[in-house]
Amino acid sequence: MSAVNKFKTKTIVVCNQKVLLASRDDSDWTPVASEMREEESPDEAARRDVSEITGLDVQLFHPTPDAFSAHIKPETQPVFINIEDETDTKSIDFYYYARSQNEDIHPPQGQPGQYRWFTFEEIENSELSDSVRDLCRGALKTDPIQKK
Repeated sequence: MSAVNKFKTKTIVVCNQKVLLASRDDSDWTPVASEMREEESPDEAARRDVSEITGLDVQLFHPTPDAFSAHIKPETQPVFINIEDETDTKSIDFYYYARSQNEDIHPPQGQPGQYRWFTFEEIENSELSDSVRDLCRGALKTDPIQKK
């Protein structure tokens, strides 16, 4: 039996020197994540997911925009792709960095989970996984708006 592929986006949102993370139970903080729809590209799914889940309108960015030709928009390129093989499912996760103009989170009524903005110091001192901590550091350090 062949594995079923699940395509997901996971997005680190940056605003005002903070990153937005999500948790289902206040213990495991992760990027804003959701499964892609069949008709979507990964970058379209990342923007839609963040908007539907948090109410934020975001712009995707890539840490090395100068590395792309004039024909490839850097915001369409994921920062990282992770493939997880499970028994009967293969999860292909597209990680993105995004920026928001404000911190006003408005999840739909009944949306499970919690959302919280973390400062750089909180990222360093929180019980986050090493991979999430590294992604958060990268988003804060490479966002051209944040560096100004």
